[in-house]
Amino acid sequence: DPICKLLQIERIKWMEQRFNSALAAIKEGTTDSLKAIKEDIAELSKYYSSELWKMDFAADEAGKLPPDLKRGVLSEDGIWNLLEDYRKIQKKKQ
Repeated sequence: DPICKLLQIERIKWMEQRFNSALAAIKEGTTDSLKAIKEDIAELSKYYSSELWKMDFAADEAGKLPPDLKRGVLSEDGIWNLLEDYRKIQKKKQ
């Protein structure tokens, strides 16, 4: 279904933007940058544990996504490491 495909690509692009901004904020490491990504982290965590992420990941593995689509958010290690790094930073702050 072309509409579903378009929605899938738009979802991946949107999550990819959040993924990249969270990566940059964690690298920066300032209190303000980490506060700014709190919502992004919540959305990424929800996405990563969802059926949608599994479907997007499977579509990527099957070569069904456009080759020029940025898809770091579909890297299992990439998103897991990002979420884990954020958790560690938050734990240190407590």
